[in-house]
Amino acid sequence: MSSPPVTSSVPLRRRLFLLVVAGILPIAAMSGVGLYLLIQQQRVQAHRVGLELARALATGVDAELRSSVSVLEVLATSVALDQSDLSGFRTRAERILRVQPQWAAVMLADPRGRRVADTRFTAQPPPSHPIVETKSFDDVVRTRAPAIGSLAKALDGTWAFPVRVPVVRNGELRYVLSAIIKPEEILEVVTRQRVPNDWVISIFDANGLRVARSRAHRENLGGRAAATLQKLMASGAEEGWGQTFSLEGDRIYTSYSKLKDSGWSAAPGIPAALVEGAAYRSFAAYGGGVLLSIAVAALAAARVAQSISRPIGQLRATAQALGRGETLTPPTTSIQEIHDVADALVIAAAQREELLRTQQDARETAEAAGRAKDQFLALLSHELRTPLNAVCGWARILRSGQVRGDAAERALDAIIRNADAQVQLIGDLLDVSRVITGKMRLDVQSVDLDAVIEAALDAVRPAAEAKGIRLQKLLDPRAGPATGDPARLQQVVWNLLANAVKFTPNGGRIQVHLQRLNSHVEIVVSDTGEGIAPAILPYVFDRFRQADSSSTRAHAGLGLGLALVKHLVELHGGSVVAHSAGEGQGATFVVKLPVTIENALSVSG
Repeated sequence: MSSPPVTSSVPLRRRLFLLVVAGILPIAAMSGVGLYLLIQQQRVQAHRVGLELARALATGVDAELRSSVSVLEVLATSVALDQSDLSGFRTRAERILRVQPQWAAVMLADPRGRRVADTRFTAQPPPSHPIVETKSFDDVVRTRAPAIGSLAKALDGTWAFPVRVPVVRNGELRYVLSAIIKPEEILEVVTRQRVPNDWVISIFDANGLRVARSRAHRENLGGRAAATLQKLMASGAEEGWGQTFSLEGDRIYTSYSKLKDSGWSAAPGIPAALVEGAAYRSFAAYGGGVLLSIAVAALAAARVAQSISRPIGQLRATAQALGRGETLTPPTTSIQEIHDVADALVIAAAQREELLRTQQDARETAEAAGRAKDQFLALLSHELRTPLNAVCGWARILRSGQVRGDAAERALDAIIRNADAQVQLIGDLLDVSRVITGKMRLDVQSVDLDAVIEAALDAVRPAAEAKGIRLQKLLDPRAGPATGDPARLQQVVWNLLANAVKFTPNGGRIQVHLQRLNSHVEIVVSDTGEGIAPAILPYVFDRFRQADSSSTRAHAGLGLGLALVKHLVELHGGSVVAHSAGEGQGATFVVKLPVTIENALSVSG
């Protein structure tokens, strides 16, 4: 290995003195150039800030418009539209209007432009009220894609703009669904920016009409930009920056940014005095700083050299200790760069130790994951094989003709019972797969919870009677209906009851309690069974989680039922919790579901 070339060494103090001399000579000549460039830099910075603000505003407006499109697209999937149930559609549209305060109306029209539903009219919309803004309507009919309309004045003199989406069924455009939105929704986006009062922000639609303005919004609503801003935006570029005059005559630096999809624009204006005043103040501060630097530099060079040399030597010793794996003693210094290097060495030593711990943890995690996978596969094969063996065994006995009469009937019952168990197991696996992949869908409608609970009780009653378990129900008549999928809610109650029957000993008791509490209903399933250990309780709703997951456990199953309960309840906007005082103390599961809006109003009234 060749040795490094020998070079002459120069002390740090001498290098600093040479640096001061080399810096002083050109400063006088370069100070003027530097100050000029500083002013230009201030303007460039103002340009950058203006464009960033314009982009942020444009992004905020685009997000608000996309949010409205998303709400409409959800409404467009309404089952009421599949059945041409305009009354049901109107009811759902009015619910959306309650949570969208800036929406003036929701309108439904056929592709020919004839209104079939409009929340502004209690009955069929009269033909004397045509669609005001037709361009976006025609765009939706032509492209079958959402469109953002331009600002327009309605027959009652109010300003609004439409957001439209197509309603397609079986590849055919059946309706055009529109939300008529007030300009105040866009004004809220402008207000959220919290810019100083002397700044001016305007939002324009695709036709160049002003939708919102941070100053004198109502007086300038529906107007056009100032002549200087129109000229700036007429270049056709998607964004730009330049000096303009506001409607009040103030000189401002204005930037703009256009949205590609809707053609809308955001244009914030910064007062010229703010941009140029900062530049002139920087001019004075920079000039004074240059003179002060020249005076102080020579005096500081010697002291700086001394303050650097000592911690650098300590830093070298610290680096050597790191290489030997010894305890580090970082230098004490006020020089940030040396302090940062010392911290980096300490961090490097800590990272080395952390890396070793991380590798060990990763190895243990991988081993645990492998064991969990093997355990689940073994459990799954056992649960699938057990009913399949029974089906195959009884089928062979029947085929051999060894049993007849009542024995044959018992054989058929055993085949059907084990086949049903396997179908239920596979169904649970498929439901979990749908939940994980996000493909679980709900048929939402008004649900009679009393009927759901009765059906679930009927399903588990044979198993409960076989063990001598008493089934009790307490149904609150004031609970009223809930909104959800009746089949999935019955699956929730059935899973909880089946779980209670499985873990409740002979002669035990299971109680189902339905009650109304303020804005929700509760379904409480409690039992006098084996209970849940405190160590298992926090994980009782995890997939494949069981207190005993061995193949020789006392109770069958993959541990999917409670996980499905949790996911299905959350899909309905509710929650489920489990309580247990410990093993042998029984368990209680509480399901909370929101009530329908109509029922909540009737009870409160």
